[in-house]
Amino acid sequence: MRMRAVLLTISLGLACGVVAAESAQKPEPRTEPSNKVEAVTPWVPVDGGIEGHIYQDGNMMSADVENSSAESRIVFVPFGEHSQSTQEMRARLADPEQRKAMRAEQRSTLEQTYPDVEEELNLDSTTHEALIELLTDQYMESLDAMFGDLEREAGYSSQRLLGAENRKLDQLREVLGDAGLQRYQEYAATVHERRQVREVDAYLGATHKLSPEQKVRLVKLFREKNQISLPPQTPSRMSDLLRSRDPRSPSFHEDLQRESQLATIEANQQILWFREESNRGVSERASGFLRPAQNDALVKANEADMARQRKWIVQARAKAGLDPAIPRPGKDGSPPLRKPASGEVMLDIMVRIDGGELVRVTHTGPNGEPLKFKASEDLFAEAEWTLFDDNWIDVRLTFFEEGPNGRRRLQGGAGFGTTARGSGDTAPGDDIIGLRGTSSTIVTGRKAYSVELSASGVAR
Repeated sequence: MRMRAVLLTISLGLACGVVAAESAQKPEPRTEPSNKVEAVTPWVPVDGGIEGHIYQDGNMMSADVENSSAESRIVFVPFGEHSQSTQEMRARLADPEQRKAMRAEQRSTLEQTYPDVEEELNLDSTTHEALIELLTDQYMESLDAMFGDLEREAGYSSQRLLGAENRKLDQLREVLGDAGLQRYQEYAATVHERRQVREVDAYLGATHKLSPEQKVRLVKLFREKNQISLPPQTPSRMSDLLRSRDPRSPSFHEDLQRESQLATIEANQQILWFREESNRGVSERASGFLRPAQNDALVKANEADMARQRKWIVQARAKAGLDPAIPRPGKDGSPPLRKPASGEVMLDIMVRIDGGELVRVTHTGPNGEPLKFKASEDLFAEAEWTLFDDNWIDVRLTFFEEGPNGRRRLQGGAGFGTTARGSGDTAPGDDIIGLRGTSSTIVTGRKAYSVELSASGVAR
């Protein structure tokens, strides 16, 4: 499986994961975005083991806002070289009037997504205008690269993606300078959290408005919550279908559509269950620096978010011919959430940065024990991993770069989930532990880095 940054993370050529993000400035009822794929949406990566192209749907975010933990509603739809979605997008890009409309829409979206970027980055009006224009241009170039003839002829090699990302960074550096680029990256990484804070503040009257310090602390708290990975489910319906069925079968595409619909519902139910727990923790922690009225506003904002998610799931279940009532994990045929395996696990990780020297880390210890290691001369890595009781292993790497202001977390990351091999299948002296999962991606800091990751694990 190959992971791409900048434009997409994982491509199987047949399945597509769509992340539909909602964006609200006020706690008012909002029109729910449909699960139809709109051709004008920008492409951004998200963490997680979702098969297919991944991009924002509905109220859009900038194409360069990578791993911004956007509030997401996952939708799986068929995608491929000859799919209707691909052909429609190519037709729109080729039509001058539609292309002009797409660009104008993206610029408007950027201005809504970055309402305070001028103030937060201390930009003058000329620099602010140049930044928005550049981001809009980069978005259109990303679409051209994704759907143009050159992409079909050459494909997306790691080196080509790396070069494209470094060109983007150089363009931003030319507009903002080195220090400004770092501030912009830090700002862009918290776009979703800033919107969440604005939603909370919108519930408050003039005498209870959040102070600048409270906003900063609440952004940090939301960021910590949003960076927690969702607990993995059983292997994706999409993966199972792709492995077990011949794509040339007459019923394959019909089966794919149905499995996509059910996978959509299951993934969003999992998000709902996860948020029910995480929102309570956020409220408890925020009570340490928010006044009672402000914490009440936080609870209301979280409840409104949950209500929107429930409404969407109920409608999706009814449309799929299921009982509209949302089941708990393990009910109504929905897969139960995995449980970590007990005991010690032997984990084997191999990482290569920018095609350089291979770094291998082998660790035996408690299941899920955090690991830190130097991945290259410039990057440090933290591994979060878990072996589950159904022999599924989930591995996620976060990268940190040493800079003039100390070590900072980079946008992007590497990871995957795969089936591990049981301890009884491991022969003494085995060099490769279990079945290996692999991925390649790009993370960005002062520059872009290509990351090749391979890992496996086995219970001891």
